[in-house]
Amino acid sequence: MPDLIKPGPCPPVVGCPPTTEIDCIEVLKVYDQCFREEISFGTFDLPEDLPILRCDIDFSPDASGLPATRCEIANIGPPDANNFRSIIARQIVRINIVLIDNSVTPARLVTVTRDVAPFYTDAFLYSPNGTFAQCELVAAKCECERLPGTPPQALCKIKVCKIIEIKALVKLLVPTYGFCQPAPCQPTPQVGFICPPYPLFPPQLEQNT
Repeated sequence: MPDLIKPGPCPPVVGCPPTTEIDCIEVLKVYDQCFREEISFGTFDLPEDLPILRCDIDFSPDASGLPATRCEIANIGPPDANNFRSIIARQIVRINIVLIDNSVTPARLVTVTRDVAPFYTDAFLYSPNGTFAQCELVAAKCECERLPGTPPQALCKIKVCKIIEIKALVKLLVPTYGFCQPAPCQPTPQVGFICPPYPLFPPQLEQNT
């Protein structure tokens, strides 16, 4: 069986071997993209006057079945003379504010779920006819602190990082090495067990010479 060509970096000295064929593959091609880091603030009522332990971003499904925290395309503007458009992305965030009650043993945790008011991003991207826009949330975090006064409130800072992409399903000609061929599966090595054991047989009586 010939040596398998495996995915990975090319050897630094000899490089990759020459390709063997040209294939037509169907892929999502990215025509344009950008990233944006945004910070939003919000105040939220708390049901109890307790210290704030932490804030978590909620990615669980909402009533629509989509993640409660997500980025989605809200509007795509008309193209200009060079096929650039205004892409409006809407950021939806749900947070869980965790309060702690140390007056009881063990301490009692109270989780308060709040929806942040949606905020929007405008990106000017190359978007010819036949493409579509997509927004992906790649990182998010929140921090909350207790505000003085009554009723109890929390001031929360929400930070998100998103990537907005313009894509289309296309067919591309690419040089390839043919189909990916899998290598045989290797079992997990056994720790502390040698097979066959050594020595396998009892030693013989050595004769003095």
